Amino acid sequence: MMIKFTVPGVPVPTARARTVTLPNGVTSTYTPTPTVDYQERVKAAYLEAYGLNMAFERSAALVLHVYFYLPRPKSAPRSRYFPTVKPDTKNLLTGVEDALEGLAYLNDSQIVDDMAAKRYGDPPRTEVVIWELEVPLKRKEPAAGGAVKKQAGVAAAPLDAHVEDDDMGFSCCTECGYEIEPERDYCPRCGFPRDGGEVDVMV
Repeated sequence: MMIKFTVPGVPVPTARARTVTLPNGVTSTYTPTPTVDYQERVKAAYLEAYGLNMAFERSAALVLHVYFYLPRPKSAPRSRYFPTVKPDTKNLLTGVEDALEGLAYLNDSQIVDDMAAKRYGDPPRTEVVIWELEVPLKRKEPAAGGAVKKQAGVAAAPLDAHVEDDDMGFSCCTECGYEIEPERDYCPRCGFPRDGGEVDVMV
């Protein structure tokens, strides 16, 4: 299963919580308003696309890829093709992970693989893609002497492996080289489509 949605507006990095001392001597901790507002925008974009339904079960192992498109400052030199200045991708990604906790997934500890990329882009936005890693199906391999035995799992194929379907219907992912079972139309490791096209988003 894979979901994807777009958050309009400028991405905002997660700022550290602030602690202040009130006149009565009591300390209070709060999250800066820009961080809260951005996380609310992430939540709103998810809810608009998928409603209150939690997309993934608690046992799901998830991959999260987020693409942050930032406005190009007028003062930025033309030679600066990439946004190699603050905010850093780590703080940008944290805001998305925290915002989707309890909505797309129960806990962000379910994320076993993540990737964040930032680019200059117009309009500024955040593009989120999440999919579930699937346990490889068991494959029967011929044993010595012609017998057939079950293999515990499907091992990753080398990156230079063939990409054509074999006689059992298996093929290798053209993106990462992982072996794809005939029952699946995308790679269970990286989510890349079996035929190189687009994967349909399923809710």
